[in-house]
Amino acid sequence: MHRIRIDPRPNWQKRVEEHGLMFHTLKGEPYWDESAAYQLSSYEVDQLELAANTLHEMCLDLVEEVVNERMFGLFLIPKEFEDYVARSWEQDEPSIYGRFDLAYDGVGPPKLLEYNSDTPTALLEASIVQWQWLKDVDERGDQFNSIHERLIEAWGRVGRELGRHVTFAAIKESLEDVMTVTYLRDTAIQAGLKAQPITVENIEDFKPFDKSISKYYRTVIREAAKEAVIREAPKEDAIGDAAGEVVIRDATKENRGIEQALRDWVAHNLIGQQHLRRQTRQKPQVPKPDAALSVMQRLYLIRDDPRPGGPPLWELSHDMLVGPILEENQTWRVKNLDPWQVLAEDWHASGQDPVFLLRGSQYLKAPRRRTGLTKTEQAYLKASAVVFSAEGRRTRLRAQLAASGTLLIVSLLANVVLLVLLWHRPF
Repeated sequence: MHRIRIDPRPNWQKRVEEHGLMFHTLKGEPYWDESAAYQLSSYEVDQLELAANTLHEMCLDLVEEVVNERMFGLFLIPKEFEDYVARSWEQDEPSIYGRFDLAYDGVGPPKLLEYNSDTPTALLEASIVQWQWLKDVDERGDQFNSIHERLIEAWGRVGRELGRHVTFAAIKESLEDVMTVTYLRDTAIQAGLKAQPITVENIEDFKPFDKSISKYYRTVIREAAKEAVIREAPKEDAIGDAAGEVVIRDATKENRGIEQALRDWVAHNLIGQQHLRRQTRQKPQVPKPDAALSVMQRLYLIRDDPRPGGPPLWELSHDMLVGPILEENQTWRVKNLDPWQVLAEDWHASGQDPVFLLRGSQYLKAPRRRTGLTKTEQAYLKASAVVFSAEGRRTRLRAQLAASGTLLIVSLLANVVLLVLLWHRPF
């Protein structure tokens, strides 16, 4: 390995800026330094690559041990995030890139100083800026540098396994952050992903998150519904406390009913008429409400606000959940419920606007039995019955009036005929 002194390119500032390195000078001193370069043999390159791959595998072995032994506390990982870390590891979720900082003199083996795979910088410089430098100073020169191609390959895996929509967030006041994220976004686009930019400061108002939030909400509700069911106990254990057991005869129908109850609880109790978050002490009307609440809290859909001397207040964990939840609920209802049940929810959401009530043949097709219905559905059918009854009375009254009118007309015609006959009768 040789350190070679060279002259910087005459227009180096403009050249690096053309490739996004706008932060080449910091506090008046060059951050990007072209006064020297390192020349390595193919053997030394192979040693560096072998060291990086070996160290990466060793780090993954360590991660596996930490996850299996639940040693998260050693790394100051908050307890509420432990399951997320474990699930990510178990599902082999894809990673993008990391940066090894190595000490190497070309004689002994490379030594690890740091492995930064959280928010590694120096990406733009290492990938395309130094490659362009090489082409400017030595057109035939080669470089141990496949970062750009590997990034596109990594984003391709993300697209195949996690979806093709990716959002890139950067702190708008940090030029280095913005340009690094811009470069990452460009490689994602080259991999065929739909990549959208956003500043960290504006994340709360970012609408394209809605689809992923809807999917997240759908998953949480399903998990909560599973825990909210009281399943039939084995016969040998089904003694005592029988009042607390619910035998599920139609699991699909039962689970759908519980999921509907949980969705209604979120929409009616945690979201107000103005589509703003609100708090509630009322628990969802499901067989095991505490179990359902525990799941929704553990997965960060809701949070509790403990109050002295009383039960906690429950609320959604963030305002940005409101819109996607309402949209996802509507989609689920249209897919899983009868049309009159969808109208019942629209009636409730509108503040009980009578335009949504069932009338005529619609009401006659509605179920007569009110058992197994939600409170909203029961109230909706009751209100529809009142309207149906009133309209029936009006219909009958109109029929009676029409009949009376017809009799009157017939009577008048009869009288006219009689008068005509009397007029022409000879006296």
